[in-house]
Amino acid sequence: MRASRRTGIRALTLASSLVWMSVVPAAAVFASSGPTVTPGSVGLTATSHTAPVGGQVTFTAAAQDPGGTAEYQWWVESPTGQWTDAQNYSTQNTFSLATPSAGDYLVAVDVLDQAQAAAGDWSLAQTTLPRGVFVDSGVTVAAAASGAAGQAVTLTATASNIYDAVYQFWVEAPNGTWTQSGPYQTSPTYTFTPSAGAYRYVAYAKSPLAANNPHGALESNVGSQVAYGTAAQVVVSPSTQTVVADGQATGSVTYTVEDRHGDRVANFTGMLAISNTGGLSVPHGESRIASSA
Repeated sequence: MRASRRTGIRALTLASSLVWMSVVPAAAVFASSGPTVTPGSVGLTATSHTAPVGGQVTFTAAAQDPGGTAEYQWWVESPTGQWTDAQNYSTQNTFSLATPSAGDYLVAVDVLDQAQAAAGDWSLAQTTLPRGVFVDSGVTVAAAASGAAGQAVTLTATASNIYDAVYQFWVEAPNGTWTQSGPYQTSPTYTFTPSAGAYRYVAYAKSPLAANNPHGALESNVGSQVAYGTAAQVVVSPSTQTVVADGQATGSVTYTVEDRHGDRVANFTGMLAISNTGGLSVPHGESRIASSA
């Protein structure tokens, strides 16, 4: 089952270590002498974050191993949830991942000094956070129609071809400050209460073990939301209009109620006083009469 290999970021290293510990004498497992890979020095890069079905992505690992030679073991989790030892320990620090089917793939690497690998010191391996590759995957985010300031806004993300997707939301306030929803969550919704002004938002989706950064997650579209304040002004468009006084010509104007930020106040229910300076009887608007002569 996929979940059995997704119990923690260290699952990759621990899985390989514990299996070997069951068949290798304890003295060999815990023996350690000579050069070793510097903890925290292992890096992992990829040629792409996404790929088409039938494509390929190449990964490159780098590690510091003062006085020794590093060896790399590559792990891949397929969209079906199976972790496989895709390339056993060797000095080959690159790996090409084929993407034959849609879904998200995870790639991670364990690194040992060559002497440690030869001695079977698997528990000493340094590992990386799994990086994600998205194949025909997607994530979108949307919110309900704009509402008044102080009314809660719920964002909803939808992911496709991402296994057991977890989500994180980011919201940009009118002052340009971005705020995140918190740690990645299984719920595809997030609710916030805006003040008056224009907001932007985005969602990220990933599989649970993928890194909590842009290398492991897929970004959605950027949505927008306006929270309007109390009515402060009325804007008339057009502000001036000329209609020929021939008894047939007509004209129209649009009144927009805005808050102090210039955002439209939706569903305004107050009363507007309309003045008519042209002497004509019109349903609404301001008229200026020009002679046709």
